[in-house]
Amino acid sequence: MATLIRLFIHPVKSMRGIGLTHALADVSGLAFDRIFMITEPDGTFITARQFPQMVRFTPSPVHDGLHLTAPDGSSAYVRLLISPHKTHQPKFGAHILPRELRQTRSTNG
Repeated sequence: MATLIRLFIHPVKSMRGIGLTHALADVSGLAFDRIFMITEPDGTFITARQFPQMVRFTPSPVHDGLHLTAPDGSSAYVRLLISPHKTHQPKFGAHILPRELRQTRSTNG
């Protein structure tokens, strides 16, 4: 019989994971796992392949947004507004994040 030893979710694609003691799951996977992504202004998504330092940021989902902690300990709160804007890929549905969050990749290298 298999035993589950560790359980992690990654709320933001390519950012640090969050360890859990339990989780909710449905047909699309674990709750809050990879539900956000960082994009360029044109909707092109950004991953750790292009910016490896992304894995050093710790995201924490909150009821109306996202709290991000940078490697140096500084942090930012981003309020997420739901919009119908989709990425350039028809199989993805993603909400575009505010400019402040998109800029963290260039100011916190």
